[in-house]
Amino acid sequence: MQVTQQHRKFIIPLITGLTMLVYLILLYQLPRSNFFAIYLSFLLLFASYFYIVKEEQIFSLEFCIGLAIMLRLFAVFSLPALSDDYFRFIWDGKMFLHHVNPFSFTPKEYLSTHADGQLQFLYNNLIPESQESFTIYPAVLQYIFAIAAKLFPANPYGAAVVMKLFIFIAECFTLYGLLLLSKGKNLPSRNILWYALNPLVIVELTGNVHFEALLICFLVFTFYFLEKNKIAFAALFWALAICSKILPVMLAPLFLMYLGFWRFFKTGLLTVVFTTILFIPLIDHQLFAHLSDSVGKYYNLFEFNGSFYYLFVRISQLVSDNDYSAQIASMLGAIALVLILFISFFRFKKEVLFEKALWIFFIYFLSAAMVHPWYISTLVALGVFTKYKFPVVFSLLIPLSYFPYWLKVYNENMWVILLEYSLLLLFVLSELKINNGKTKGSMSSAFSRLLNII
Repeated sequence: MQVTQQHRKFIIPLITGLTMLVYLILLYQLPRSNFFAIYLSFLLLFASYFYIVKEEQIFSLEFCIGLAIMLRLFAVFSLPALSDDYFRFIWDGKMFLHHVNPFSFTPKEYLSTHADGQLQFLYNNLIPESQESFTIYPAVLQYIFAIAAKLFPANPYGAAVVMKLFIFIAECFTLYGLLLLSKGKNLPSRNILWYALNPLVIVELTGNVHFEALLICFLVFTFYFLEKNKIAFAALFWALAICSKILPVMLAPLFLMYLGFWRFFKTGLLTVVFTTILFIPLIDHQLFAHLSDSVGKYYNLFEFNGSFYYLFVRISQLVSDNDYSAQIASMLGAIALVLILFISFFRFKKEVLFEKALWIFFIYFLSAAMVHPWYISTLVALGVFTKYKFPVVFSLLIPLSYFPYWLKVYNENMWVILLEYSLLLLFVLSELKINNGKTKGSMSSAFSRLLNII
């Protein structure tokens, strides 16, 4: 016992101190163009993360949760280095404060008729696609953007910190919700550390101002209240999740199977009512047309770190000079929809609700033309309630997608993307085989395990 105590006294401050030092360098010092230093930092943080989560005799659950909260608070005051999306967030907030519906004009359209020095500065920091697109951010986010822009009208850093504080609060509630769900499902509470201490989650959500944090928080409580059979609260949090990011709509078929027709009908109706209420200040005759336009562009024209999308686009370029990217995006979207419906309806059991939700989001990301690193945080959260660790592996691999920013001329490297997704899919198949109880056998055993899940 004495040796163990001495070991704890030595190793806890050492690992904690080194971890915080690497976070300090990554969050406060490294520009996005320094890819190799960034990825090395992620590798070091993931090594620390794996060690802390596994060494439960040294790092108690209470200490780890405290560390997770402290690291997020540490990230609140950094200037977002790996993403400049916050400029569009502030733009939308200023539109709202100017009594202009953020869904009514693209930034380019608005500036063509309104001269404003602060807006011009924000506009100059938007990527070209964002300059010419209607906003895609739903109601809950628009109100947060407006609060941040109101408190710091001429200070993008201050506005970013305000938005980060909302994310920090959401993350604290997420950790609490994960604990509640784990206890309710008789799972080890330590499982939540796979999300709580995940470096990608900390850096991308709190560090780089990404509102998947709110999506995850609201989804966690949606699942919690579904399991408690509190339909009204489940509907409220599902509506909040949809009004943070649109993706939770994909879970409707799964919730139908979980609740049954009449209970789902009540839940769905309440969700529509709550969603409508949240959108009331933004509703006008152009809302649905412009939102549909921005969603269409987002899922059919924007490209980043796609997997099967890039594969099929490259194949099409080998056989034809025509551009089939839009058709390929639509085709993969249709395939994903069919698979999502199949997963939701086939062999449904309440015990595999989280596994099915995990596979639904994973299939969507595999079919998408754009998969930014912070998207994967949703998989990491859902993975807490399953036996699968591939979301954690995905979160380790996906920072490879920052490689193009190292180049003077932005150009995605297909070999890097191939490496990322090849390693990921090999790990997924190996996990399916292991969970099928087979150490040897053909690849078909992995698919048989997947069929047993869905």
